[in-house]
Amino acid sequence: MGPKLDCPWCGKDVGSPRNLGTRPSDTGPKWYQFTLSERSVIRPASVCPYCSNPVKTSQRSQRWILLIVPFVLAWFAELLTIPASYVPTWAMWALGVLGVIGVVLARARMRLEKANVI
Repeated sequence: MGPKLDCPWCGKDVGSPRNLGTRPSDTGPKWYQFTLSERSVIRPASVCPYCSNPVKTSQRSQRWILLIVPFVLAWFAELLTIPASYVPTWAMWALGVLGVIGVVLARARMRLEKANVI
């Protein structure tokens, strides 16, 4: 059981990010976002399951996910150099533990914010 994830609009506990509903976004993509089809123009927006107001996860909590990047890069280096191993096994384990810590911290620090509705 993780920490409470309260809706910033109604204050009720959502429980998990999986419990958030979706609806089409009111705003289109920004000028720098790549669009190829009608499906990408109408993007889904996360909404609270109780009050149906748009919410988003805080960017500060998602920064902890970056702790998994060294593990992915080391794994990719191992994949490219199959005959010879350049990353020691103990380093792969240490980077894996660091990645797991990053994922746990990201979930522990996750907060919901009000999404901009224009």
